[in-house]
Amino acid sequence: MQEENEKKEPGILKKIGWKNIIFLTLFGGMVMAVLGGVLYSYRNIPTAHWRMSGMSFPIKRAGVEITDIDAQWKNSAGNARLELRTSYYPVATITTGELSGSGIIIFNFLDNRKAQQGPMLAIRYRDGQLVKQDEVNMKVEGNTATILLEGGYKENSDYLLHRLREEEPLWRLQVWVRPDGHDATHYVGYTTIIPTAE
Repeated sequence: MQEENEKKEPGILKKIGWKNIIFLTLFGGMVMAVLGGVLYSYRNIPTAHWRMSGMSFPIKRAGVEITDIDAQWKNSAGNARLELRTSYYPVATITTGELSGSGIIIFNFLDNRKAQQGPMLAIRYRDGQLVKQDEVNMKVEGNTATILLEGGYKENSDYLLHRLREEEPLWRLQVWVRPDGHDATHYVGYTTIIPTAE
């Protein structure tokens, strides 16, 4: 009786075979390893929501931690210097966290065609803090910096079109870090400049 049951219900191992089980296990492990590698490589890809995209905060590169960047457009009305140059200009407030060693953090503004607008702006850091600066396009103190571009949209109508055209990419603020004593400049990422309703 027992022999008949063994003939009728062979074990799963006998059906599949040891060689096939080993092959399927190795194949499954390789698929999981490749999938894990792909997901790991995409961990720093900028996230996007509608037209807005950019890095997730906080972010740390080459000993520099940036905890937040608030980048948006401002109306030049009331600012005599900027009223002569533009109607709307981009401004960004950067907040840093831990800063190791010394070096510079570099910022550049890109328009909707990803062409650089204005000069690159460099902020020095030393001894865990940003180096104080008080210039026309840059105010730096403690762990906060505010930078602006003396350009942008010369006409109110151009800025309004930029705000309303959903298919048009937003301007960006790119961030780079160059520690002192290093030849390489490390790309940190970017964030889009949010159109305001002003």
